[in-house]
Amino acid sequence: MARETKFIRDNYQYYNSIEEVVNAGVQAGYNRKYLRNAYYDIQRTNDPIAFDQQTIQPAKIGISENELREKYDIKMIVTKAASSLIRGVYIQDAEFIKQMNIRQPGYRQVLDNADYAKYKGRAGGITYWSHPESILKMKNEGVLV
Repeated sequence: MARETKFIRDNYQYYNSIEEVVNAGVQAGYNRKYLRNAYYDIQRTNDPIAFDQQTIQPAKIGISENELREKYDIKMIVTKAASSLIRGVYIQDAEFIKQMNIRQPGYRQVLDNADYAKYKGRAGGITYWSHPESILKMKNEGVLV
C-alpha cells in the first residue's frame, strides 16, 4: 500500500476530488481498494490533503418565510411575474397563469386586482399581459382596450 500512498501524495494537487485521484490511479495500474485504503490512512494521520477539507452541510429542515411566500403567496407570485414582462411581447392570460404555475384558489381575484391593470389589455375577447409601456402604447393606438 505504500505505492498507492505515494501516488496519492504525489498527485492529489492535480485533481479536484479523491474520486478523480483514485480513477487516475486505477488507469495507471494501481488497485482501487488499495488506493482508497491509502487515502483513509492519510486522513487518519491528519496529513493535509486539499480536497479532503470539504465541509459537510447539515440536512436542511423546514423552509424560510420567503421560500414559503414564493410558493404560496399568489400576490407575490403575480407581482414578480408581472414585473418581469418584456416590452413588445404580449402573453395571453391563460399562458401567463400557466407560466406562473398557480394552483391555489383565489388567483383570479388577485389577477383582476386594479394593481395589475397597467400590465394587461383586452383584444378580441382575450386578455393580454405585457410590459406597462407596451400595453399603454397599444391602448393609445386602439388595439387593446
